Amino acid sequence: MGQGALFGLASENLSNRLRLLLFKNLLRMDLSYFDMPENNTGKIATRFATDVSNFKSALDYRLGSVFASFSSASLGLIFAFYFGWQLAIVLSIIFPLTALGQYFMNKYFHNRSIKDMKDIENVGKCVIEAIGNIRTVQALTLEKIFYKMFCKSFKQPHQAAFRKALLQALSYGFSCSIIFFLYAFAFRYSIFLVFTNILEPINVMRVLNAISWTVGAGLASKAFYIKGCLKL
Repeated sequence: MGQGALFGLASENLSNRLRLLLFKNLLRMDLSYFDMPENNTGKIATRFATDVSNFKSALDYRLGSVFASFSSASLGLIFAFYFGWQLAIVLSIIFPLTALGQYFMNKYFHNRSIKDMKDIENVGKCVIEAIGNIRTVQALTLEKIFYKMFCKSFKQPHQAAFRKALLQALSYGFSCSIIFFLYAFAFRYSIFLVFTNILEPINVMRVLNAISWTVGAGLASKAFYIKGCLKL
């Protein structure tokens, strides 16, 4: 509880300071900066509202959870190698395969999120222009034109989100299923070590529990920190 409160307080103070510095720096920019198409009012407002929040999400209680999970994973590996290094070496090689697939998927989602952010900026630009000039829009009966512009700019992010949802479903299914195959291999190899009198059954269970503890801590840290990693 104290850890979460301290990390939350630190992230809130840092994000507040970052907002002030960003706005202060924005006011000092040259006028030519605002003439660039990629720096129009809608995109700047959208980035100003979302970037700091994304930065904060990577530094709040999630960061403390990552440190705690890293400590738990380190202790799990130490116990595993102490009670049975023969089994711990093999398990330390095969269990990270679950994280390898997740790494490539997260890399794809990270690149995809950058492009999605740019598409969302175009949507925000259309909304701000329409609402900021709503009297002119209504006077010239341009509602349908702006509606079509909004639908056109929103179509690409919607299609990308649909493809992303399918890939996330496949990734989740792979992550949930591969762990059972790895456990099956681990128990089969453990039986071999017991029958050949290399390890005692009690030490086999200790190693398996320690490795499970390590894998669980790693997955927990990924679950807490994935949002910040994808956004930054």
